[in-house]
Amino acid sequence: MKRFVLVLLVIVSRVVLSEAQEAGSSIAGRMIEMQEMRHLDSVIHLDFPIVDKEIMLVIKGDTLKTKTNSTGSFSFKELSPGPVRLMTSYLDYEPFSESIDLVPGENVVIIPFSNKIRQLNAAVVTDEIPAVIQHGDTLIYNAVAVALQSDDFAIDMLSRFPGVELKNGQIVIVGKAVRRSYVNGALVFGLDPMASVENLKADQVVTMEVYDEKDPQEVLDGIEREKQRVINIRTKEPIFSTTDLQVRAIAGADQQRKEDSALQYRYAAGTNAHFFSELKQLSADFVTNNVGLRSSAITLAPGPQSSYRENSGISLGFSRFWVSPLYGNGISVSYTYEQEKTRSRRRRLEEYFEIGGIPGHTVEDESVSSGSIGSHSLHTVANYRTGDHLLLQWTQNFRLSQNRSNGQTTGLTSYLGHAPMTRNEVNHSGTRQWELSEDMSVQFKNRNGKALPRINLYMQVGRNDLDSWNLDTLSSSYTRRFLTKEGNTLSQEWRVSTNKRLYNYRKERRVLSVTGRYSISYSLQNRKQQAYDWPGFAESAVNVANTYDFTYSGWKHNFSLESNYQTGWETVPVINFLLTFSMDRIKDRERLPASMSGNKTYVSVLPFLTFRLRSMTWGISSTTLLPSVEQLRRRIDDTYPLALIAGNPDLKQMQSWRISVGKNVLNGVGKWRVTWSANIQYDRHPIVHRTLFYRNGTVLDDYDGYDVPAGASLLRSENADYALRAGVSMNASSRMSLLSGRFKPSVTVIPNLSFRLTPQYFGELLDRTTEWTPRLTMTITAPLWKSATVSFSEDLSYIRAKSGKGQMDRSAVRSNMDLEFKADFLRHAYFSGTYTWQPFRDLAVPSRNMDIQRLNVSAGIYLMKKTLKIGIRGVDLLRGGSVYNIFVGPSSITHSWTPVYGRYFLLDISFRFNNSGGKTMPRYGF
Repeated sequence: MKRFVLVLLVIVSRVVLSEAQEAGSSIAGRMIEMQEMRHLDSVIHLDFPIVDKEIMLVIKGDTLKTKTNSTGSFSFKELSPGPVRLMTSYLDYEPFSESIDLVPGENVVIIPFSNKIRQLNAAVVTDEIPAVIQHGDTLIYNAVAVALQSDDFAIDMLSRFPGVELKNGQIVIVGKAVRRSYVNGALVFGLDPMASVENLKADQVVTMEVYDEKDPQEVLDGIEREKQRVINIRTKEPIFSTTDLQVRAIAGADQQRKEDSALQYRYAAGTNAHFFSELKQLSADFVTNNVGLRSSAITLAPGPQSSYRENSGISLGFSRFWVSPLYGNGISVSYTYEQEKTRSRRRRLEEYFEIGGIPGHTVEDESVSSGSIGSHSLHTVANYRTGDHLLLQWTQNFRLSQNRSNGQTTGLTSYLGHAPMTRNEVNHSGTRQWELSEDMSVQFKNRNGKALPRINLYMQVGRNDLDSWNLDTLSSSYTRRFLTKEGNTLSQEWRVSTNKRLYNYRKERRVLSVTGRYSISYSLQNRKQQAYDWPGFAESAVNVANTYDFTYSGWKHNFSLESNYQTGWETVPVINFLLTFSMDRIKDRERLPASMSGNKTYVSVLPFLTFRLRSMTWGISSTTLLPSVEQLRRRIDDTYPLALIAGNPDLKQMQSWRISVGKNVLNGVGKWRVTWSANIQYDRHPIVHRTLFYRNGTVLDDYDGYDVPAGASLLRSENADYALRAGVSMNASSRMSLLSGRFKPSVTVIPNLSFRLTPQYFGELLDRTTEWTPRLTMTITAPLWKSATVSFSEDLSYIRAKSGKGQMDRSAVRSNMDLEFKADFLRHAYFSGTYTWQPFRDLAVPSRNMDIQRLNVSAGIYLMKKTLKIGIRGVDLLRGGSVYNIFVGPSSITHSWTPVYGRYFLLDISFRFNNSGGKTMPRYGF
């Protein structure tokens, strides 16, 4: 096969500063496979990194060898200027051998191999490019295979590819979160993987390559870790920097007026600016609004909220790196200010079912609350590295906040056959808080490059000032009237940790390493509270049970050994084993109401094992859950005298064992890409609530002779024998030929089945609730024409909960369906609409059935070459009602309803300027 070889030399990458520098040379190279792919009448040129291939350099009779990394890059350092010869070979191509005259400084070399016909999975692509193709260990998404609108960015394109999920602010591709995103092999947008897809125009993208690469930390300390998933975005033209400016203004009003018949106005105003390059990033954002926006980004759409919120915020950020964001020296500083006011309502209904002769009862209340928050936060990170001998990282966080909240609760309780009790409670709290934390990491290397133990130092100090009061205004209430004044609280945490690679074996493609880690930490916190019965009543005195002054501290020792075995062959397993020994000691010193102290020590041994072979992964792990200090204290909280809460000093820690197995790889079977996972978790000594009921007045000797009134209940934490949960899930995605035409729809189907066995004490009786929840999630995105798409998503679940010894046996069906349509018209107009239907069916109590329907629409025009948009938005036009949630507990069900704030029309004006460019050649990962 004919070989096309092109050698590009770009000489002198930086100014020569000294004669010593003039005398030294280096090579920074990249090895790629160049290919042409035809799409209709156009030809797209693609290049793919050639990974893990040997490169030989002959200089003055000596032969040096290295291998390409996951981006196809390689390097040779500390060379002498003059003639050298590079040699390598790849697949069926003829061996490559070229002479190069090195000049002082850095010499950039690109070695391409070319082929005009691309053969994948026994299919030759000649006239149409599929949405996704497989090339070795790399998954390649092709931009021309999806329909786009004129104002789309890379994130809009990415969301339409199969196997891609955007959730919780992360990009998840075939079940694994993306850690970094490159642009043509460089971190143009810094270390945030979302920055590139949110600020890079979709019409600039040619392909998105997805693959796994080494953890950058592994390069620094030599300790092998799990590979990280990354994206490399290929663009039509080189991009070395991007400037993005957004300005937005929103004005409108609710359809429903306020109680005084005045209009409820809606508004938003804000601007944000960003500058990105590989070594420098600048950002600024300002927003003020009452439509629920946290940022002024024009991609964010106002929607119905569960609370009415007014918030204003400012955020500033600066990052500067030298050499590389991954390995070089650098500093990052960010500042955030936020001011927020909220008000919300909630209705709650708790149903307790009869069990063990204890009658069922209900608790129903409705609360109205409002609050305000003001906060300042400063975050600083600095990295310093001198040669290969010192690595230092310093992180600093400072937060200053002030919080004010007010609430009112009206409640009705039918309790154990007694007459219904009511309460009308008003409360207020104010908090002033500051917190400072420092984190430093230091590592040295000797002259031979061997890493010495790495040391981490961490410190956190904070102070809380809280003033609060709580008042119940009904004489018929079952709650106490009290005022609370909490004094100053001072919290501290200090931690020192170190890690060292104890053993490292490398032979051919096999690696075996053993790493040891040790940490010791100390924490201290003081809590004070004074509580009084409300003046004017018969027992106007200090509420002893809720008055306290105590300090608790804790020491924690943690030692772990980690062993990692991996190879370069798919037929040999990759094994990772971690064994952790942990000891936690908690000391509680009480001054009020009595001078006493208590100590508690918990010891745990935690194994962790993963076994990977080809595309399968097996794992077993163990974790512990320690009880809180409040759960351990021998005190009773009688804020509500008929619903007491007590601590339990005999509480044990809970230990969980988890076994999992799954298949999570980039490649798939046929047109479908399928991943699946299954797991089971066993909890030993789970911490549960135990409710004791007292029909008659009782004195508790274990709690300093506390007198429990008749008809009261006492809730405290206990250890059950075991709990169990299990689940199995599958993710199948594909582009299917359901429609004829140029574009095909993408389909994702996720079936899931979960099981939970939850224990709960009722008196001396241990009951268990079994809960089965099969669930199906499906998403279909189909292009109708070049600039129009329709998408459908459905999340359907069935809930079945049954108590073992009680009377609870309930089942329900919940659905969440979304239908969305987006289109551009005549290149200067747009329309988008989303219809949501959320039905809930309680199969046992039809009166609880509900349907929520919402319709959000937006239509407008583009001006100034589509950088200016003027649109009209309609939010929640069908009046969706309340947000409904359900929680199933042992022999109880809790329902909650939160009214939606939002049924309004808005005029939305936005301007976005986005420009990309560059002046120099990108650096491929050096």
